[in-house]
Amino acid sequence: AYMLNQPMKKLEKKFKLRRGLSVLIIYGITLIILIFSWLFIVPVIESNINELALSIPSGIDQIQDLINNISSQFKFDITNPDIKAQINDFITKVLIPVSSFTASTVSNFIINLMSTIVSYTIN
Repeated sequence: AYMLNQPMKKLEKKFKLRRGLSVLIIYGITLIILIFSWLFIVPVIESNINELALSIPSGIDQIQDLINNISSQFKFDITNPDIKAQINDFITKVLIPVSSFTASTVSNFIINLMSTIVSYTIN
């Protein structure tokens, strides 16, 4: 309500409206903006985060290929198969789950934040 006070005062002065009508108009505009955000913007953000989470494994494969290309150009060869296995295990067991968890956490946070804002505004 505090953040909407200034727009309400400007609307009240500019159009010489009563305070109650100004409040109603500002709350209506705010509600429309929040509903628009909830219906159109949040799903786009969520799908982008999900796409990012799905593209992380291919990105990790590209990084592995880049490391292999660099190591072959500089005659830097990892001959110990245990080290290669440990690197691959680290990537598949740590990096991929952590990145997927982070993406889903951010997505859930945005959805929860928007639902809290909408429910607070409606009530």
